[in-house]
Amino acid sequence: MPVLTGTQTTIKVKPIGLTPTYNETIVVLESPNIQSSNFRWLIDIYKGEPGDTEYDDHVAAGTLEPLSTITILPNPDGYGVIDFHRHIENHITTDFYPADKDVLDMVTGAGFKWSFKVTEQFNSPIRWRFDDNTTAVDPSGFIGFHTNNGLNPDATFSKHPFFDGDQVIIAQDAGYEHEEYEVNPDTSPSFTTLTVIDEFTVLTDIPQEGDTAINPGIIMLIDPDNPTRSIEQIFTAGETTVYSFNGALTFQGFRNWDPADYLMRQTSSPFIKFLKEGPETFNVTLNDSVWLNSAQYDTSTGAPTVGYIKTDNGTYVTNNGLAAEGQNFIVQHKIGPKDLANSDFLTGLQEITTSGLPAVDANTTFITYSQADFVGGSFSRTSETITLNIVDDCSKYEAIRFFYIDKLGSYIPLTFNKVSRKNITNTRSNYRQNYGRYDSAAEAWGYTTYDRGTTTYDLVSTESITCTSDWLDEDQVSMVISMLNSPIVYIQDENGDYVAITITTNSYEVKKTVNDKLLNYTISFEHSQTNTNQRG
Repeated sequence: MPVLTGTQTTIKVKPIGLTPTYNETIVVLESPNIQSSNFRWLIDIYKGEPGDTEYDDHVAAGTLEPLSTITILPNPDGYGVIDFHRHIENHITTDFYPADKDVLDMVTGAGFKWSFKVTEQFNSPIRWRFDDNTTAVDPSGFIGFHTNNGLNPDATFSKHPFFDGDQVIIAQDAGYEHEEYEVNPDTSPSFTTLTVIDEFTVLTDIPQEGDTAINPGIIMLIDPDNPTRSIEQIFTAGETTVYSFNGALTFQGFRNWDPADYLMRQTSSPFIKFLKEGPETFNVTLNDSVWLNSAQYDTSTGAPTVGYIKTDNGTYVTNNGLAAEGQNFIVQHKIGPKDLANSDFLTGLQEITTSGLPAVDANTTFITYSQADFVGGSFSRTSETITLNIVDDCSKYEAIRFFYIDKLGSYIPLTFNKVSRKNITNTRSNYRQNYGRYDSAAEAWGYTTYDRGTTTYDLVSTESITCTSDWLDEDQVSMVISMLNSPIVYIQDENGDYVAITITTNSYEVKKTVNDKLLNYTISFEHSQTNTNQRG
């Protein structure tokens, strides 16, 4: 089966820039060759793209293998429609590393850069409809055929599937002027040999007989020696590259998704967003972490220079300059009070105007954070500003500190500090055994009060906690809803360690102040780990 290269397929729709991987990732293809027998597209998916070190190393070593191969048939409208997201989401996870104390660092789990290769495959007879013959392509006097003169709307600018040396038959539409241009097995010669002029024009070895009126028709390749033709499609650099990240948008959110709103770079504007759901300003406690993700996949103007931090204690910057390369294009910003208070472990944090380190202490009331560029001795903002209002969570009840991944992949804290209750459910696995035993001294079968008939051989304890929030405004309600919809939620224990939980509240009301003057929520969750007990 010969594998050739060409540019017959055009990409009509593709993701532009960054795309949330848990939503549809649609690519639409079109080709004039769908009229050929048993036409299909073969789609190979690869990690990275040409130019990436890892990709090129595999090419050089002959070890480049696709992650997946998909076969796509034209739909009833004649297009190839591919949804890649189910193939890509298996290669995306999340980045949860509490031990990493850097304010800014590239992470690789939340994003995946990939590309795809398109190969057309079809069987003989291979057909191409031309819209006219041409005498202007060969000075030695042979007739050619083309689709680039705009005369026949049904065939204009349709790329042909032929290569130099192909032998074909030609069938002109009724009303043709030159019978000599008809080539089929019932006449002599039975085939003509093609020379490719460009992707819209071929030249035959048939002498031209002068200009004619518009004369469309069909050229067919019938090749019994190579009944299947495969043509690897050639696209411009970057046209088949996609940046996916661990986002999952609502239906309306996905319809309105614009990746340009999230592309951070040295020349971006104060309106560029972090990959975060919810308000720019929200409440946290001194014990909370905040981990924001951002996208830096466009290296044309470089990365933002610094992360710009303000607190009650002063102004600080931490170097960004993290250039996207290969799979590194998502940056995680750890800017919560708990993160910045650990200044002895933070790398790259520099004082600008300050009372000293740490940047956050027991008296800190706010943190603001944005990306910035340092030009001419001053800082210009290149992203939105996140404001963390540090509040006192003092309550007579135990505070439950949640930490969840939101729809765009950032980790956000939320504290419930009203009444909470803990219940423990035990699951026992038992078996029954005969009791009693033979007493050799008494030569009798006897029983004791501590003989066990029903015996427990496994006991598992599951903790279930029900807790209640403080009174909330509508922005805080949106954060509660975001957490209830999150598959990854942790709580902080008394030692500050994160413990995985599973929220068991699966039905809830979206509360609004117009309906309820005072808003709060009561939710239930279980620890994701079970407790193993004494087996006896």
